Amino acid sequence: MIPKQIMAIIGFAGIIVHEWAHKFFCNRFGVEVFKIKYWSMNGGYVNHAPIQNQRAAIFIAFAPLIVNTLVAMAFGVGIAIIRLLEFYNYNPDWLSHVNIAFWYFGITIGAHAFPSEEDTKGASDYTKLIKLRIVHFIFIVLNKLRFFWVDYLYALLIISIPTIVLTNAAPDIKAHGRANAIVKEVMEFKKSIESDKSLKLNDGEVLNAHWQRINKKTNISNDITNPFGGTYSATVFNIDAQQKNEEYKEITVVIITTDKVSEDVCKKILTKEVEGMNGIEDRRPKLVQTEEEVETDTPPICKDDNMIIFAFNLGRQA
Repeated sequence: MIPKQIMAIIGFAGIIVHEWAHKFFCNRFGVEVFKIKYWSMNGGYVNHAPIQNQRAAIFIAFAPLIVNTLVAMAFGVGIAIIRLLEFYNYNPDWLSHVNIAFWYFGITIGAHAFPSEEDTKGASDYTKLIKLRIVHFIFIVLNKLRFFWVDYLYALLIISIPTIVLTNAAPDIKAHGRANAIVKEVMEFKKSIESDKSLKLNDGEVLNAHWQRINKKTNISNDITNPFGGTYSATVFNIDAQQKNEEYKEITVVIITTDKVSEDVCKKILTKEVEGMNGIEDRRPKLVQTEEEVETDTPPICKDDNMIIFAFNLGRQA
């Protein structure tokens, strides 16, 4: 369990908004505020005069649930807008930093939306409503479940709603996001192969590999999968490539494939500009002959069996 003081530092924005929400509704209902502490290592508080009516008691008690949720969702809208801007290829470097900030403030503010047990008990005791007593019990349970990060899961759900609505209302954006994820993973796979300095192939040798990640707890390797559950495979081999000086040089080529990709995402990947890839030829190992000219990497190729093929020229002697 992370110490309360550390969580107070991490979630400072959520605590401030939580206490401000109480103060806002106190002012709204004419309840005098004697003292307020927006933040401390042990949280915050609002000391106010006795509440004179039932409606005020309910709104003041549940103020953070209203305000923190709305503020977190506003950051979620910002995240959805950034997703939309990326879809239209507007993605300057600073936008990723804004995206991280939106996620941080959205989650930490949303995680402090739950009223405390003291808040709900005060409203329950004042109004003596059976429904509020039930709600008070529910929030007692939810506050106990903070140990299992229920408050942060709630925040994650709230800030994800705008993006979920956006991607379901515009399937093209969802396909765009999945295409980006696949291209990014393929490039990372290619980079890991390229950085393997021990990779040396003998004449005619072909190396086949799956992209896997080792579970540190179990020490078991698991396949890395694309958004559709397909795996990534690589075939590495050497060919003789003709150079501009008409001499032949043995170079290493890597073919990366991934399967189970939907047709709309295939089309997105084909129309995207993929870093370091151009040309038009399929470089599957069985189609490559020695002394064949290889000028550049080739673009992705979609096959009828929902497989995408990426081919790269690593540009080095075996």
